[in-house]
Amino acid sequence: MGEQTIKEYAFLTPQDLGEVEYARLVARYGLDTTNVTGYAMLFVVDGNGRRWTRLTLDVEYARTLVAALEAGMTSGMANAGEIFVLERSGWPDEW
Repeated sequence: MGEQTIKEYAFLTPQDLGEVEYARLVARYGLDTTNVTGYAMLFVVDGNGRRWTRLTLDVEYARTLVAALEAGMTSGMANAGEIFVLERSGWPDEW
């Protein structure tokens, strides 16, 4: 997919959202509801201006990536391979 720029992000974890809201959103997005550790969603734009949602089970990796971005250490991201278990065209409000 090439270079992507992170525009927004969301952490879908029971700790960030509370148990009830976490369960509701995970089910709404069609994710595995038995995952109790959560997900991180990165909302990115590719080099052609297309919007994508990339999802990882490695929430701490995503938190580190976002912290680096917010500190000005990176402006984009390369394909991180197996870290992102799901990639969907568009952002959740477009599904």
